[in-house]
Amino acid sequence: MAWIDRTVVLRQDDQGIYYTALYRPTQTGEYNNDCNLNTTYSLLRAYFVLDVSLASLYQDWSERDPVFSSKVSSGEWDGLRVVRQDGWETMISFICSANNNIPRISLMLSRLCAAFGNPMPRPPLGVTLPSKFGCQNVEAYDSSSPLLELYSFPPPVRLSQADVIEKLKLLGFGYRASYVHKTSIKLCEIALEARKDNHWPGFPNLDCRSTFKEDEQKPDLLKPKSFEPQEFLDFLASQTYELAHSNLVNQFPGVGPKVGDCICLFGLGFVHVVPVDIHIYKIALRDYQLDLSPSKKSTSPARPSAKNKKQAVADQQSSSRRSAPSSKISPNKKPALAKQVPSNHTPVKKRKSSNPTSPPPPLSRPNYLKIQDFFHSTWGPWAGWAQQILFLADLSKAPS
Repeated sequence: MAWIDRTVVLRQDDQGIYYTALYRPTQTGEYNNDCNLNTTYSLLRAYFVLDVSLASLYQDWSERDPVFSSKVSSGEWDGLRVVRQDGWETMISFICSANNNIPRISLMLSRLCAAFGNPMPRPPLGVTLPSKFGCQNVEAYDSSSPLLELYSFPPPVRLSQADVIEKLKLLGFGYRASYVHKTSIKLCEIALEARKDNHWPGFPNLDCRSTFKEDEQKPDLLKPKSFEPQEFLDFLASQTYELAHSNLVNQFPGVGPKVGDCICLFGLGFVHVVPVDIHIYKIALRDYQLDLSPSKKSTSPARPSAKNKKQAVADQQSSSRRSAPSSKISPNKKPALAKQVPSNHTPVKKRKSSNPTSPPPPLSRPNYLKIQDFFHSTWGPWAGWAQQILFLADLSKAPS
């Protein structure tokens, strides 16, 4: 995979995961830095969120929710985790996802990178990844396939230029071309204003270039340096979900409430967020019999309190200290999460019965929030990860 300034080649076997990084011939400084500080290892740990114990999360979700437990009991989805993608790449990817399907989204993003990105090092014949015991080498190149062309993801400055919108239309982006172009321009304008005022627009009382706790765990390559356009998204990741989501929806063309939730979950690390698309909507009605019928007296629960991903991690750690586990937890696993539903949530009613011929209720904004709150109260502070597992399980059974 291409990652910022390098190409990372990965191989997995039953012993572990092996990797190597490829650099351009001119990148001797980056290469030496990687050799001395293991920057690729740090990048991979952050990208795959390897400090989180999946076993503890799966156990907690299964104990909270019998539906989830039944869907993962086969073990088919063991090991599935939500990766922490680059915020900028995530934003553009989900702007392209509107009224679209996954194969076409992937094709559009590949064309975007090829047209506006820079060529990245690609694995040539002979690049090998040693096994754990060093007794064999496995080629990272499949000789039966053509060499894969890799390109960097273009930055906002490049996608804000005048030639972009027409080229994107020729590449099949349609009306999304305007959203990509205008969002890139807006992000560059925010950065320009921040450099002039020495703070991000709308946040005058914060030292926006200070290092947040999360940044202490980031490799130097990912830490904020100056008011670059992409860094505004890193800054939003350090704020509350409500602030981050509001800024995304209100400032960037093509970012509505659902796309904003996707950016928050996959690009900014707000692990409690449950984006509700047609698949999650169907799961809520079919598997949980959620009652979305209108009523005079609202039965929707209170919205969760402002909680970002740092607080979710703290919840995971503090709740495990409050509960006495029935068995010893392996030292390399985090303790299980608390099983109780947060006290500020009122369970949403389930449907008593349904007429199979009657149309389902619409996915309106109130119903969107009701579904979101239901799953948050059901799955807890890491609800966003749980929904992704059920999303993929449901997608795999859908007719192609």
